[in-house]
Amino acid sequence: MNKKVRNNVIAIATMVVLSFGIITCIKFSQGENGSDVKTEAIELGGYTSELATIQTAAKVLDGADAVSGYKVIVESVGFNAQAPIVMDITFDVDKATVKEFVVVTQEETPGLGAKIADDEFKNTIISLTAPISTADMEAGTSSFDQLTGATLSSKAVANAVNVAYDFLQTVVQ
Repeated sequence: MNKKVRNNVIAIATMVVLSFGIITCIKFSQGENGSDVKTEAIELGGYTSELATIQTAAKVLDGADAVSGYKVIVESVGFNAQAPIVMDITFDVDKATVKEFVVVTQEETPGLGAKIADDEFKNTIISLTAPISTADMEAGTSSFDQLTGATLSSKAVANAVNVAYDFLQTVVQ
């Protein structure tokens, strides 16, 4: 690849990353129906995991500014290692029960791993209590049926939920 093409690819990739950051900030301050949701940022405190990466985290506040949950944006690698899956996971005040699960970006195999973004699959994640697992993972508190033909995508979801859960249990007081 010549230098000009490489520089153009880098420039485009940089614009995509910056755009994603802006979109994430906007989505972070809005509820699923577009209504404003008050949040208070949580410092990541140097938290790291080999299974997934926490991008941002926040306390979700109700009208009286009491904590009503926790929102964590997590990146995890599925089948397409070149394009990690980004998930927006909201936990209840117990820091374990999944209240909302949204796939922000994914480039998994259409018809297989891409089904993680479908409502039918997302609804299997909502209400689970972390840690979660698929049938062939080490047992968690709750388990879900992985997508047929999409083992790595399903594990990426479990890893994201579990890392977000571990982060909340470890860092948030």
